[in-house]
Amino acid sequence: MAYQGFAQEYLGMPAVTRAYTTACVLTTAAVQLEFITPFQLYFNPDLIFRKFQIWRLITNFLFFGPLGFSFFFNMIFLYRYCRMLEEGSFRGRTADFVFMFLFGGFLMTLFGLFASLFFLGQAFTIMLVYVWSRRNPYIRMNFFGLLNFQAPFLPWVLMGFSLLLGNSIIIDLLGFTVGILNLITSIANCDHKRDNLCSLSGLEKLRGAAVLVCLYLMVNLRISNHKLHGN
Repeated sequence: MAYQGFAQEYLGMPAVTRAYTTACVLTTAAVQLEFITPFQLYFNPDLIFRKFQIWRLITNFLFFGPLGFSFFFNMIFLYRYCRMLEEGSFRGRTADFVFMFLFGGFLMTLFGLFASLFFLGQAFTIMLVYVWSRRNPYIRMNFFGLLNFQAPFLPWVLMGFSLLLGNSIIIDLLGFTVGILNLITSIANCDHKRDNLCSLSGLEKLRGAAVLVCLYLMVNLRISNHKLHGN
């Protein structure tokens, strides 16, 4: 019965969410069982463009680290918000959802060229959370029973939680930046009013995007300079 319930739930997942979460879980399982190593998966521009290891453009989005709290935390958020986006704002628009995936991955790869980021899956999850939160601005959220807030504040709460854990915020900033740029492409042909994307003017969206892009580049430049002087 448990197996049938799991199979029914799995097959009931929308196609893109099912494909991406399955790929992430299988990749982590393969690393855990030592069929492959993270060194074969991480984002390395030199190996991609000089050794033609093209698969790294994809695999760096599929590995979230070894089994542990961080992995399960990311998987829960990935599954939850990817599914809600696909079944909500992108219901009946699978091609648009796939385009959002590809466009977001392309932008992250470009930004990744200027930063020492080896895996971009966590930033991709933040992007999905950000896009969902802006498309559903009136939903009330509860974070671990401690905080109550509206959906647009969720990415910032997650960034604060990440800081409390001692993690770098550059991943969160990258996710925010790409999420905003993804929203701008949707606003350009603002024909889906139900997503609440037209509540802010295009100028406000562009200004927000510019601020986050500048902040991301400033943080990355500061880290790069620190490493350079440290060496």
